[in-house]
Amino acid sequence: MIEWSQIQDMIVYKVFMRHSGKIGPIFEGSSPNIYGELEEIGTIRIILKDGRQIEIKNVLTPFTVVDYIKKVYLKK
Repeated sequence: MIEWSQIQDMIVYKVFMRHSGKIGPIFEGSSPNIYGELEEIGTIRIILKDGRQIEIKNVLTPFTVVDYIKKVYLKK
């Protein structure tokens, strides 16, 4: 376990979009009926003051998560 004071920085990388819904029935001559929304998924890299790095993969809305942590816990 690490403490917030040990974190030097957090960055987001390897971001991709994924469709969160279902594809409805497709009938001959019609286009796919798509339900749901696109989700932003990414990897967060946590850089510690001692040089170690931690990766957290498959984070939903990674930029929002990092911004929140930086404002609330890291006071950046």
